[in-house]
Amino acid sequence: MPELQNALEKKGWFLTPEAIKDCSNDNRNVSADSVIKTALDLDIRGMCKKILPDGVGRSTSNKVPYPLVLQVIKITNIAAPSSNQESQTAPPLLRIHLSDGHSTCTALDISSIQGLSLKTFPGTKICLKAEVQARNGMLLLTNENAKLLGGNVEKLIRKGKAGQALIKTSSDGGSSGPPAFIPFQEYIKNNPNMAKQETTKVNSSNSSKNFKQQQGNNHNRTEKSYNKDARSGYSKS
Repeated sequence: MPELQNALEKKGWFLTPEAIKDCSNDNRNVSADSVIKTALDLDIRGMCKKILPDGVGRSTSNKVPYPLVLQVIKITNIAAPSSNQESQTAPPLLRIHLSDGHSTCTALDISSIQGLSLKTFPGTKICLKAEVQARNGMLLLTNENAKLLGGNVEKLIRKGKAGQALIKTSSDGGSSGPPAFIPFQEYIKNNPNMAKQETTKVNSSNSSKNFKQQQGNNHNRTEKSYNKDARSGYSKS
């Protein structure tokens, strides 16, 4: 087992002994490549040792060890608006959130890493194969220091597809801008329940007006009767 663990770490896979056991199905003669093939399709959270230094990318003293396999959490195109991530107005600049299973870091793809795109799903593995420079708190990835390994983590893919569908709905007008204007009569026609509510409101309003008007008439009659009685009493005196 120690020999297998050393072979995996030389390839950037810092799996825990328990994870190695699970990926090898207790086969002591299993190869490192066979373990990696299984691990590619698994969520590395809880499977790997903590390797990324705290505050990675924020200081030149926090060097990232290599080779090191990290897992994609999220990818965004910071050269395009969030409502239209596939915009071709400017060349794409991908910001990648990565994890070693414990800590996270942010990276920029500054040279279009082969195979990496907005369609790369969470759970995909990337290997840092050479020294990585950092700037403004982000790792700068190139084809020379990083390689896309692949991997299909089903539960993370489903989550990623749901997020992409939500973004597409928004970019298609699902939540961008005010709704189209609809004339009131047409709206009422297409919403009969609303028409009933409006009729009830009108009837209620008319009833209230009639009640107030009746109150006013009663008050006027009372006032006139009072004045008449007062004048009659004054005349008798």
